[in-house]
Amino acid sequence: MILSLKHTGLCLAFLFTTLHLFTAEARALRSRRRTSDLFNPENLTEAEQEDFVVEDFMEADNFIDDETEEAEKIEIEDQEEVALLLNDIDEEEVVDPDDPENKQEEDGFDERFQFIDVMDIEDQDEEEAALLAQSFVEDQEEETPPSRKLMPGDHHEMKPGTHCDMMFHPLTCNSKIQSASCTSKSLSSLINSTQPGDTVTIPCGECFYIDTTNGSTLDFPYGLRIEGKLYIPPESSVILRTKFVLVFGIFKIDVPAAANKVKIHLYGDDEIQFVPPKENAHACKDGHCKAGKKPIVVAGGKLDITGYDTTCPAWEKLADISSSNQIEPAAEEIPSGCSTNRFEGRNRLKYQEGFKSWWWGWGNPVNITSPGAGGIGYALKAYNRNRWVRGIHPNFLDRKCFTEGSTWRFSFKTRMYDEDSEDPIKCDPSVPNTLKCPFVRLHTMHSSGAQHRFTNIRDTSMVWDQTNADTWNEFSTTFTMPASLRKDIILFRPILVGGPANSVLEIDDIELVPDVPPPPMDAIVVSQKAAECWGTPGNEILITSHTRYNRDHQVVTVAGSDPSTGTIYLTKEIKKPITMKDDPDFAVEVALLTRPVSFEADDDIDNDLIGGHLIFIHTSHAQHLEGVEIKNFGQQGNLGRYPVHFHMCENVEGSIVKKNVVRHSNQRCYVVHGSHNVTMEENVAYDTFGHCFFLEDGGE
Repeated sequence: MILSLKHTGLCLAFLFTTLHLFTAEARALRSRRRTSDLFNPENLTEAEQEDFVVEDFMEADNFIDDETEEAEKIEIEDQEEVALLLNDIDEEEVVDPDDPENKQEEDGFDERFQFIDVMDIEDQDEEEAALLAQSFVEDQEEETPPSRKLMPGDHHEMKPGTHCDMMFHPLTCNSKIQSASCTSKSLSSLINSTQPGDTVTIPCGECFYIDTTNGSTLDFPYGLRIEGKLYIPPESSVILRTKFVLVFGIFKIDVPAAANKVKIHLYGDDEIQFVPPKENAHACKDGHCKAGKKPIVVAGGKLDITGYDTTCPAWEKLADISSSNQIEPAAEEIPSGCSTNRFEGRNRLKYQEGFKSWWWGWGNPVNITSPGAGGIGYALKAYNRNRWVRGIHPNFLDRKCFTEGSTWRFSFKTRMYDEDSEDPIKCDPSVPNTLKCPFVRLHTMHSSGAQHRFTNIRDTSMVWDQTNADTWNEFSTTFTMPASLRKDIILFRPILVGGPANSVLEIDDIELVPDVPPPPMDAIVVSQKAAECWGTPGNEILITSHTRYNRDHQVVTVAGSDPSTGTIYLTKEIKKPITMKDDPDFAVEVALLTRPVSFEADDDIDNDLIGGHLIFIHTSHAQHLEGVEIKNFGQQGNLGRYPVHFHMCENVEGSIVKKNVVRHSNQRCYVVHGSHNVTMEENVAYDTFGHCFFLEDGGE
């Protein structure tokens, strides 16, 4: 559909399209009159006749009678195809409409339901087209039974009389509203002058501002109706509690200053109906429009809302994680009588006296040699090794020092060379399960002597010098004591092994200490701008899942920030996600969930899936909705009740929906239906139900 047509041309184009649709149904009706009298209202009860009246504005477009469902699903090109199709359904003889014998029977009907080719109409002037269209509507009104009467505009709940007058238009009394002063009339004064039981109404042509700055609540038990202009300046901090908001004029909110907050809180279970201003009365059937529960309705008016600094990002990739060093890691508790370090290896006396008999060879001799690592002290030397399994076998001595499930760090310095040539041994510790590099075998034995178990512990990140036999390489890794560490285990010791046959293995500075875990990761690293914008304590941030399961997402609360480093500190530790530092292609996203301007709705008393909804209805001009947190909107099971919904607005070029957050939605998120040229950018959705970003019929 071409959207740049002028009003008259647009109405005609819309009407001609409707005529084309009516013609298809007329053909079906014509054929059915030969085979059935189901459409004669005299054959229906009063209740059945009412059932034919299409009430739901969304379902009306798709209304198909059971008898004609198959016929209307197929694109019907001519009367003969309709007759053949219905003949298959009703098993009646097909009547050829081109047969002269049947011409007289059809003439009366053809005069009333003349097929109108849109291309032919385009060749006529507007006056002839209008006369033809009017003739069709009048004839259709005469011939269509009242219970099944199809009127342009019946496809929506807010029912205008015809396609040409279905749109809500800006009120002429607001022609100078942009230049009107918004500083002389306060909303509080208007509330005080409103009679009890009346809706608070911003008069057309006038601008009122909200002068509440202390965050208190203004209650509108009978709703808020904006015919003029309502302005919420940055200095305001307020909660507007209301059953509905109707915007026929302008509703403007600027970014709140400092820590100010602006919230529109919708409540109530009432089904809202409204009467539009007089000059838009044509847009509602029977003089009123249905808006549903807890609505924000823009009908001919304009939202001009900027609730968030336009230079701030709404989301971005997570650069890295960090620690605030404010949460102390839980240290391993050392049992009484157990030292922190089980081994020390720089003093020869400690090898010979202090730890007497704590080491020996595992099928090979072990001697003390000097100097040790760093050119000082002593080291252990295993030689005459004919297999990789031969090595150094220290005893952990007292098993009581190790609790089940406790984590320990085993580290030592080592070097390895050929016993004959003294050339360095080459190995690659990163190779899985390699036997050519030093590693640790944990050996346990039960008191029965029948069960020996070995657990291999490797340091796959160890850097090994391949060229210099004098270089000491550092081995360090953690392991967890097995949960099967029972009291009948009498032997619990490591064996330091690895390397080819005929290699010498030297070990020094052996340490076995309780593992001190790294400080908890309770900070994220983002851009400096994001840290500046998001770092207000109490803000909530979404970290998307780093796995294929959405349950692994994380929502965290901000404790503070350091914009200079892009660091945002959190109130609790987080699970390690994938960051840009890990892999730029798979880094998770982080998004700010909090905004200083928010729309929030209560649940229905008896249904927690019915929240609020925001709809731009039949309003063909630009809207601006930016940086708003929309929480508990959408009404599950109610068609057309979504958190953000452009409904049949036609051309809304210049409309911007940007950097908003839809949270805890009961039904969809951002819906565009029959509306064109809406720009949606950097919007966020979290914890939503149903298709989130939704083009309703694909014609947008």
